[in-house]
Amino acid sequence: EKDYQFMLANNRSAQIENQSSQWGQIAVQGPLAIQTLNQVLGQEFDDLTNFQFLPINFKGERCYVARTGYTGEDGGEIFVPTHLTRDLWEEFLKTPEVEPIGLGARDTLRTEMKYPLYGQDIDDQTFPHEAGLGWVVKFDKGDFLGAQPMRAARDAGTTRKLVGLELLTPGIARPGCEVFSIDSKQAGVVTSGTLSPSLNQAIAIAYVSPDLAAIGSKVLVQVRNKMIEAKVVKTPFYKKG
Repeated sequence: EKDYQFMLANNRSAQIENQSSQWGQIAVQGPLAIQTLNQVLGQEFDDLTNFQFLPINFKGERCYVARTGYTGEDGGEIFVPTHLTRDLWEEFLKTPEVEPIGLGARDTLRTEMKYPLYGQDIDDQTFPHEAGLGWVVKFDKGDFLGAQPMRAARDAGTTRKLVGLELLTPGIARPGCEVFSIDSKQAGVVTSGTLSPSLNQAIAIAYVSPDLAAIGSKVLVQVRNKMIEAKVVKTPFYKKG
């Protein structure tokens, strides 16, 4: 709804219609995802590259297969009319390699990649450069919404930086946990945290002051009433192979 209202408020003569309630989405993620899509949908998707989508036919109706996943794994997402979503879901569950999994588990994958989540790691008060997303913004491509404050923030320098943390003692940092320097000065806040299932290691994403953002810097994270030592590490936390 927020995105839709923003589009309407900044519309430049396009016809905009909110069809969210008319569509379902099934995300198929994992090393065998494309092979599984080929098998279940009866079509080849090996040449479909990241950020592309392709219209397909399922039970006589148009659907779309996209490569826009945000988990760091290989995969594809099928946008399917609402009334056919369950039918397609059941088709996938007939495949032995496929198991249903929830958003909480999927969230661990994007955290392992340090992919920032909107509304959690970034929001409409975040400047791209402080979240490590300066590469997304192209100031030389003409004017765009938000260009002026983004440019000003970039030129002024950031007061915080989004980093990856590895916890060095037992405990799991959750969003909202405060971060302190080793000498107990407040230095930031955790925005995402979990026990990485791939690494069996507690990890977190946090904003910290720039002087603590270097790889190897030690910090303290307050988890409930305990101070847990952590260090800034290179991200992504997990790399294939």
